[in-house]
Amino acid sequence: MMEIKKRELEARLYFAFIASLNGYSVVIAKKGEIWLRRNLLKPGIVVFKSLGPNNTRMIDDIKKAGHEVVAWDEEAFVTPKEINFFVKRRILKENLLKLKYFFSWGEIENDYLCKEFPEFKNYIKITGNSRVDILKKKFNNVLDDDVNKIKKQYGEFTLFLGNFPTINNFMYNEGECLSDVFHKQGLYKRGSKENDYVVRNEKSMRDVFVLLPKFFQEYSKKFPNNKLIIRTHPSEKVIPYQKMINGIKNIQIINDNRNALSWIKASNFMISTNCTTSVEAFLMKKLNINFFASKNLDDQQYFLPSIVSINTNSIDETLNLLDELFKTSFSNKVQNDKFKIANFYSHIKKALYNYEDDICSVKEMLIYLDKIKIDNQRNDKRVNKIYFYYFFLRSIISKLKINILFIFKNKKDKELDTYMKKKMLGFDFNELNNKLKAIILAGDKDFKDFKVNELIPNIFSIEKIK
Repeated sequence: MMEIKKRELEARLYFAFIASLNGYSVVIAKKGEIWLRRNLLKPGIVVFKSLGPNNTRMIDDIKKAGHEVVAWDEEAFVTPKEINFFVKRRILKENLLKLKYFFSWGEIENDYLCKEFPEFKNYIKITGNSRVDILKKKFNNVLDDDVNKIKKQYGEFTLFLGNFPTINNFMYNEGECLSDVFHKQGLYKRGSKENDYVVRNEKSMRDVFVLLPKFFQEYSKKFPNNKLIIRTHPSEKVIPYQKMINGIKNIQIINDNRNALSWIKASNFMISTNCTTSVEAFLMKKLNINFFASKNLDDQQYFLPSIVSINTNSIDETLNLLDELFKTSFSNKVQNDKFKIANFYSHIKKALYNYEDDICSVKEMLIYLDKIKIDNQRNDKRVNKIYFYYFFLRSIISKLKINILFIFKNKKDKELDTYMKKKMLGFDFNELNNKLKAIILAGDKDFKDFKVNELIPNIFSIEKIK
């Protein structure tokens, strides 16, 4: 299952490559498409990426259709020091108990979940995640086509990655924050320990966000010949950033359909705050500056970003570090000195089980997937050329209807619809085929030994030819 193509596609295709080598027929599609066609597809093992309340009906429906369910938490790539902030939001106990297995990223997540859900501890397995595998040197070359296009168009640049949806979310009303939304949903009560944590998290993000207009102005003055490219978080409002850089020539905002990994690899180095991308940058040997301006809020620092980054706490400190880096031709000396700390790599390994090159998360998962028995042995239904064009025609009619209704929606609903469309924008046979080919070649296999079929519009199968 996929939800955000530009974040997940390469990792899902890596999963499909390794699993198909081991005899699996892998189906890859948007989460909603798999749910919609659950009764047409031959029963198998469906991998969920989160287990929050919004997934309850989907899990139940998929199990009723004869499929078995396993899961991991996509957002656990980085975890806060107080990991309980995520649990109620993303892992509902009643959903967890419906799984065959839950695959954790590493020891930190595993230990917490086993403590929180002791009755399920025998089925929570440490495997790592394919989003780490795809970043390893052997496989991240799949990004190079996009990387080369970015470099050709934009030249050398520093990358700033926004990560402020808790306070700058386009789905929230004016002045509304994440804690307000949680309160409306009844997830956390005001004054509770969990709510207080969220409020402090918002403060730590706001402490940086309010400094950004001045930071961008000072960056432009101090480094007029050094380009800075901003990529906002997918759920952030872009207008505040546009106002921040109005009139600044060497800073621009670019939100295209490419994976953020391609932008990270194309950049000289990057700046972020408490962001997953800092860990992804580290795994691709790129330097990240973690700009965290809050005092007395160390509990809001996420576990890995502060470890794998060079940390700064003010505009001046960030600019001085940038000055040093520019003068040394983007030297990684500062980063290398930090990483000589003896226990540094043990921290990484504790969070990301498959950090080392010799551990493949998919192979670890297959140990457990191989044990799952599928009782319902029916074959695919209405999966042939005639029905393919029938579903294709229905999808065209549905899109036309959606586009007509879009005209009459209010501004907020239009923004939400646009955001949802962007999640899987451009996902088609050619993109999937080309990226899978790059992964297979990186894995020293012949692409001709694999078969890719579009079973139903936007639902693809990947198999190794026997």
